[in-house]
Amino acid sequence: TGVRSFCTSREDIPGLRRTAFRKQLARQRVKFGEAPRAADGPIARVANVAVRPEHREALIADYNDSVRNAYAQQSGFAGAVLLLDGEDPGLQACSITLWEAARDLDAAVETSSYAEAMTQLAKHFNGYPETKTWELAAAFLRPKNIFSSAPKPKTNIQTTVVEVEGNG
Repeated sequence: TGVRSFCTSREDIPGLRRTAFRKQLARQRVKFGEAPRAADGPIARVANVAVRPEHREALIADYNDSVRNAYAQQSGFAGAVLLLDGEDPGLQACSITLWEAARDLDAAVETSSYAEAMTQLAKHFNGYPETKTWELAAAFLRPKNIFSSAPKPKTNIQTTVVEVEGNG
């Protein structure tokens, strides 16, 4: 019998439908807590951190310089985005870096330029970043620079549009 057989009308006791659904799920053998499948293809590394509000402009400048210089020559690097949300005192930053494969990110993290960039950025943080690696399932990127007023990079980087194909 399905869940609907437990409750047949709108006049049923409030919460009964929800309770019946939970009982039905409890009878099923569902495995929770399995480790996610490692991404074979493109990934996105997402880091979230609280930022010292008075460091907002310095963080943007250092991200444009330090992260760009640390990743520009790394094999498999596809791009980076810095997002800011909030004002004093709750300024939050989210950095998203895109990679062709997890091994490319792993190799970049081992370089001295990465360590230097993270040391430079850490000066602006109010705590430790929380990071998570995501499988990049789809991306829509415009080749146009939408930040014409942003500080110009010291390093020239060629912009390439990458098409991501699904696994399979």
